[in-house]
Amino acid sequence: MAQGRIEGGPGQGRLPQFQRIGNGTAFADQIFGLVGRSLFFAEFSREDISILTSYMDVYRVQRDKIIIREKDGGDYVLLVIEALWTLPRRACAASDST
Repeated sequence: MAQGRIEGGPGQGRLPQFQRIGNGTAFADQIFGLVGRSLFFAEFSREDISILTSYMDVYRVQRDKIIIREKDGGDYVLLVIEALWTLPRRACAASDST
């Protein structure tokens, strides 16, 4: 697996509607602005985030495309830098509680 590429992740055949637009380092300031507000990344310095972004790829998705569905498999993390989206509510079904 190449640095910054996640096998089976977005844009790797699994989600062909993702268009890779570059490495995360080009978006380091925007990514720092996003994760800097998260408790998960509270201990990360700007330099730490800069290093982390070198392992990321940035993708563009066209309007009205599904990015991820509940219960999708995979071992990657998606950070949404900029978007307008709809998060549909699903009805609770008896089969979901088993």
